[in-house]
Amino acid sequence: MAVYVDGAQHYHESIQYFTCAGAPIHNPTTGRVEGLIDITGLTHTSNPLMRQLALGAARDIESALRATGSIKQQLVLGEFLVACRRRQTAVYSLSCGVFMSNEIGSRLLDPIDEAFLREEAQSMLDPSRVAQFDLRLPSGGSITVKRTLVEHGGDIAGIVFEVEATSCPTKIMQPRRTVPVFPGVAGSSLQWNRCRGELTSLAATDANVILKGEPGSGKLTLVRGMHLYKNPQAPIVVVDCSAEKSAHEELRTALDSAATTIVLRRIDRLDASTDELFADLISADQHRYPARWIVATTSTDGDALQDSALAEHFIATVEVLALRHHPDDIPDIIRMHLAPHRETAFSDDTMRTLKKYHWPGNVRELVGTLNHVLRAKPAGTIAVADLPPALSSAPRRTMTAMERVERDAIVAALRDSGGNRVAAAKLLGIARSSLYRKIDTFGIHV
Repeated sequence: MAVYVDGAQHYHESIQYFTCAGAPIHNPTTGRVEGLIDITGLTHTSNPLMRQLALGAARDIESALRATGSIKQQLVLGEFLVACRRRQTAVYSLSCGVFMSNEIGSRLLDPIDEAFLREEAQSMLDPSRVAQFDLRLPSGGSITVKRTLVEHGGDIAGIVFEVEATSCPTKIMQPRRTVPVFPGVAGSSLQWNRCRGELTSLAATDANVILKGEPGSGKLTLVRGMHLYKNPQAPIVVVDCSAEKSAHEELRTALDSAATTIVLRRIDRLDASTDELFADLISADQHRYPARWIVATTSTDGDALQDSALAEHFIATVEVLALRHHPDDIPDIIRMHLAPHRETAFSDDTMRTLKKYHWPGNVRELVGTLNHVLRAKPAGTIAVADLPPALSSAPRRTMTAMERVERDAIVAALRDSGGNRVAAAKLLGIARSSLYRKIDTFGIHV
């Protein structure tokens, strides 16, 4: 349906000199609103036919979308409907940037958890991910996810996944043996313990391993902690493979040293020729006694090491989880970095806000945020208002620089007004309707 807002009908006085007509543009495949068309002019030049013009333009765009509709979306939609008919459970899908859920799915999760799942759906498109796994939500609950990849012409068209809430802990949550604590590594959640347990088993046999994870997730910290736990007296050497000119010489020096652990950091940055040289050096070293432990770190990009000669010298791959996958470890991480600030504490509301945030920069971002907060308030109780505005937002997409400025201003106004939307709109000088729309768009929770 189209709308026509003429002059004084606007909420805010500053825009009552304008008349606007607008109409939504629906995706003909999913029915979702993909955008809108707006026609705005000065009130004295307006005409009620503007509404019909906007509506006609929106219908023309929808017709064009239908004519060139994505085959991939249609395939994913078909699989989505099959899954909905197969079981009475929450079903979600992602294709070409469009995220859908059935009626059960819309009731299952709160807005923060749904935004978290929407983001995680992007990583589920990786074919190397397991078909069924458990996922910890920012709210503290857990869900079991069963994914189905939909392919078209050898490409991934999208994904359909069925979700069920786990009402109680599973038996595997009580490990039979204690996972060792690594020096300098904080966290005791089930997910983090599983990761440390895998690395411990591999380190016990000096099996070369690749640690795969997002930037800032703690891959190098984990290796250093494992090395100190395993052999605290021996040296460890880190070779930065992204330093093209010096990496080869650094590896030679490391292999000639007494280091018992060598870390090849960012091996996905190696070019083909350097990759071959590294592979030859590692191969020669592995025939010596005693064999040293070689650990490599790489990002989550799946194709970077597909044709790597160096990757053949590693026995296993351990995935280091992003911080949003184990938010229960945030208090432990904070506690470790708070040692010099013993008079500082975090309120319960602040800790809940930290756990709900999606942390795109992972542990590195958390530590940076902590340092930022402590510089402004080195003692006392840290309240939600002391946190950066970004932590009170869970946007559905990547925001532009201008949108981030808007988001920060809105969060500050909401905090200053105690969460009162009407008062915040007055502080910002915008209409209440605009404020509500931006709160929804930016996923603001204050």
